[in-house]
Amino acid sequence: MGDATRRAVVELLAAGGGRTATSLAGELPVTRQAVVQHLAVLREAGLVESRRVGRDVRFELCSQALTETAAWIADVAAQWDRRLAVIAEIAETAQVEAVLSENPASPAELSGSPATLSGGPATAPRAVRESGGDAR
Repeated sequence: MGDATRRAVVELLAAGGGRTATSLAGELPVTRQAVVQHLAVLREAGLVESRRVGRDVRFELCSQALTETAAWIADVAAQWDRRLAVIAEIAETAQVEAVLSENPASPAELSGSPATLSGGPATAPRAVRESGGDAR
């Protein structure tokens, strides 16, 4: 399915049922021989079957094989989604660790003390500092 022409052949077969190589080639920018080669690859993969009708060979999609292929692709996509989520989590953790290593926080800042929650330094009011802790 890595070839654009092959995907186009599959789309045409999906839209039109039993088609000959000649009719498919009439709708594609490739020769009949090229279409026959693509059909051979698809048949070998089990995605297309052929049957003789008079002197024509008609090609049809194998719906069961396409369903199985779609399920496999969905499974692989889900595996990649899980892997990418883990990578994103690792990157986020590394970014947080880098920020913390550049700006080390005191234990009070990490615990969310009231002074740090207000955004300012944890200092007592001036009157308390000057009175030695007794502000009256």
